[in-house]
Amino acid sequence: MEAERRFSLLAAVALVDQELAPAEQEVLLRSAQALGLGRERATQIVQDLMRGKQIEDLSPPDSPKERRKLFKEFVAIVLADGVVTPAEESCLQRLAPTYGVDPERVGLILERESKKPKVALAAPKPPPRRIQGATSCPSCGAPLSFKSVHAVSRVCEYCDTTVVREDGSDLLKDLGKISHLGEDSSPIQVGARGTCFGVDFQVLGRLQIQHETGYWNEWFIEWDDHRTGWLGEALGQYFVTLPASDIDEATRRAIPSFQDLKVGERLKLQHKRYIVTEKRVAQATGTEGETPFHVHEGYTLPYADLRRADDGFATIDYSEDPPLVFTGRCVEWRHLNMRGHREFDGW
Repeated sequence: MEAERRFSLLAAVALVDQELAPAEQEVLLRSAQALGLGRERATQIVQDLMRGKQIEDLSPPDSPKERRKLFKEFVAIVLADGVVTPAEESCLQRLAPTYGVDPERVGLILERESKKPKVALAAPKPPPRRIQGATSCPSCGAPLSFKSVHAVSRVCEYCDTTVVREDGSDLLKDLGKISHLGEDSSPIQVGARGTCFGVDFQVLGRLQIQHETGYWNEWFIEWDDHRTGWLGEALGQYFVTLPASDIDEATRRAIPSFQDLKVGERLKLQHKRYIVTEKRVAQATGTEGETPFHVHEGYTLPYADLRRADDGFATIDYSEDPPLVFTGRCVEWRHLNMRGHREFDGW
């Protein structure tokens, strides 16, 4: 069985309860290493599965010995975080006959394996983050640096001046104080870290957006494998999205214009069917930290939100032509594994 298919099966079992605990991530990283699979490719496989990609070949290894060995690995990944959910046990029971295991013995196997002492193994270290050279704010002279190579705009935390680097260098242009953030009670803040799609990420910046019903936040995040995306936050709901760079030209042409798009309409993106749940024109009122584009006064954002029957989520950003498409998932706070976030009395 080829390494990628074997790893995909392991990752799919780990994600059957739609969570990926740090202990499960460690097991997957060790499995990828043992299979000779690079960290970047392993991460991509996990992210694709998180976004709803299906495994094309579910056939088990030809050898009975290899089938039993792989099933033991399924059990190990399920037990990694110390909690066996009903979804995980049911998944193992469905897989058992194909792998030469009696489904009725799955419960006993889980109980027996959970009692075995675990050998602590260090997870591979993530690749070093690329830190851009420090410079100074052109307004107040305070030290200022960009942590992401993808960011072009930053708000100085000392004087609230917005600065941009238009040519990708560290030479900054002063745009003045144009960011106006409204007070909110978000637990997220710039500098916080979390884990999602199986990889650690850091919150680098925020875009605050306003429409007729209020504000919401779009947090600019970068994963430790240097992919960037957005963590949307509105009314206690969280949406993690990545740029849908693999949408083919035919699919992109089939996206209706903003004027023609209708709420309730069904669209197909990346071979997945979505329904349009919201269509609005919002206004970006301010930023903080780093962002991958410059938000000027009066910046408007025509957009549409789409959902799948499961927790799949997508956004079409009509501020550019052709429109930008982001896909991901709706998640709960606990799924983000946030560290360094704001805390409030009563938490």
